Amino acid sequence: MLKDNMKICILDPAQITKIYETHATKDFPLNELKPLNIILRMLKEGIYVGLGLYHQNELTAYAMLVKNEKRGTLLLDYLAVISDYRAAGIGSIFLEQLKNYYSGWRAVLLECESECTAPNQEKFLTRKRRIDFYIRNGCLRTGVKSSLFGVEYEILCLPLNDQQSDSAAELKEIYQMMFPASVMKEKVRLWNRHRILCEVLQWQPAVHDWQDSSSLCAALGIGTADGQVMPRFISFVGAGGKTTTMYQLADELAEHGLHVLVTTSTHIGCPDTGWVVRGRTMEEAVSGGFKEPILTVGELELGSSKLSAPKDLLDAEAVSRVLLKADIILVEADGSKQYPLKIPAGHEPVLAVQTDMVIACAGLTAIGQTFNRGCFRFLEHGGWLHRQPADTIEPEDAALILMDERGSKKGISQLLQCHCRVVLNQADHDGRKKQADELVRLLPEFMKSGCVMTAYERKEKVYGYRE
Repeated sequence: MLKDNMKICILDPAQITKIYETHATKDFPLNELKPLNIILRMLKEGIYVGLGLYHQNELTAYAMLVKNEKRGTLLLDYLAVISDYRAAGIGSIFLEQLKNYYSGWRAVLLECESECTAPNQEKFLTRKRRIDFYIRNGCLRTGVKSSLFGVEYEILCLPLNDQQSDSAAELKEIYQMMFPASVMKEKVRLWNRHRILCEVLQWQPAVHDWQDSSSLCAALGIGTADGQVMPRFISFVGAGGKTTTMYQLADELAEHGLHVLVTTSTHIGCPDTGWVVRGRTMEEAVSGGFKEPILTVGELELGSSKLSAPKDLLDAEAVSRVLLKADIILVEADGSKQYPLKIPAGHEPVLAVQTDMVIACAGLTAIGQTFNRGCFRFLEHGGWLHRQPADTIEPEDAALILMDERGSKKGISQLLQCHCRVVLNQADHDGRKKQADELVRLLPEFMKSGCVMTAYERKEKVYGYRE
């Protein structure tokens, strides 16, 4: 076999120079290539290494890596297969041999251009294929993102042994080795996107299965690339994780430089940290601009820690003026008393006319519970389901609530050009994922492509009041 006669060799400066001039200038866009003198400088400083994958004595692929020997971590700077050897699985062989070659090290970090910032569908698919290739070859999503000179990257990790890796801290050290302090301050940014979310999957009707997604935004189809939409007013309805989903989405939107206003048309727990304006209208709250990317607005309810709707939320003209300063408004438009499933009352949900996307949430923990324990307002408003309070909630029950106009789709038909999405939360083990699989297969075809499954690993990040 081809891979049996292959080995990795360290490249000397002369070999790196030849590969750079002969291959790299053709394999990579010139604006993505570091100047050769910088590569040779880092090589001389001992923080850079060039590797060649040889079949007998012929070069088949090459890689350039930044190395932090103290941490035992490498950053893959460039990886390319020589044109004559492409489509032969050489890239996979290289990664496999790389793991063996550096088996005493901790991990290889990889920068992949973010799917979320793809300018069009072609770029989105190219970036997705690249990430999928690395994942197929043992790389893991770290939840860390970086921005270098205005380009956003998702950071993957190829584990080299069983040691735990702090990808954000290790990448920061490598960047500090590569860039002077002035560049680090002005041109480099690092953050951990997965503050809350540990897993996001999107249902793919073409393959009838769930596929891993880089972010909640990407899974919901929110963005500026072809095939995505950029709503200005999103309402969250249903039960089972609305607040967590809403703030996770707010985080991701803020990371893309958007100013996000978060509020409620019913009631929401008052966050403990961050920027919250209480007792003012939305228009008053944004009058001084955004001090931070995310602003929570609401009336503090007397004797409680909950916020209720600002007075101007349903004032169409006021909302239009707010949207001149806020890029997007997120509204929790339904209350559920922490039940995982809900049937709305006659006055629910409270949807503003500007709503151009509705995200219906449901908690998978409802499945297997009885209706009186797992479904809010079932006794008063669930007669149309023809079920009893002591009956067990099945996947088909949850699917029916999500798709029916007496359930999660209530009021949507009265909105103009409104996109609908479904988020199934609480998929914290394989049994829940199997239930989600059963549920989504029961939804009508037009709803399946907008169906997302999530699992959360930590308590919800909260935002709080600051004068």
